[in-house]
Amino acid sequence: MHADELMEELGSAREELLRQSEGLPDSILRQRPATDEWSMIEVLAHHIDDVDYHYLNEAFAIRDNPEHTFKVFDDERWKADHTELPRMPVQQIMDDLKESHRTVLGAVALMTSDELERAGIHPRRGAYTVRDVLLRFPAHDRNHAKQIESIRNRLGLHR
Repeated sequence: MHADELMEELGSAREELLRQSEGLPDSILRQRPATDEWSMIEVLAHHIDDVDYHYLNEAFAIRDNPEHTFKVFDDERWKADHTELPRMPVQQIMDDLKESHRTVLGAVALMTSDELERAGIHPRRGAYTVRDVLLRFPAHDRNHAKQIESIRNRLGLHR
C-alpha cells in the first residue's frame, strides 16, 4: 500500500468513526452505557493522544531508530490521566480530534516508500515497519466505530 492509498484508508476509517456520533447532543455523547464503560466522547477523545499522536510518535521513532521497540498504550492509565473529560467542551474534543488526524495525514503525506518500510521491533510480533504502525489507525478507528455503534444501541439510539 502506497502513501496515497494509506492516506485514503486513514481518511475513510476516520469518517466511519465520526459518522457514529454525528448529530447527537453533548449529553448523549457523554452518557455511559454502564458506570465502568466509556461514553462515546471518551472513545473519540481517546483517539487524540492514545491513537493519533501515540501511533504517529511510534512510527517516527521506528523510522528514525531500527532498535526502537514499539510501545503499546494503556487504556486504564489513559482513563486515570484524563479525569477532566467530563468538564471539557465536546466541541473542543471534536476540534482536537480533527487536528490530530490532520497532523497524521500531513506526516504520512511526507513519508517516502523507504521510510514506510523501515522496521523497528514489536514486543510480541518481532519486526514492525512504519507502515505496520500506520495501518493500526484504520483498524483502530473501525473497531471504535463499532464500539460507538454498540453504545448507541445500548442507549436506545438505533440508526
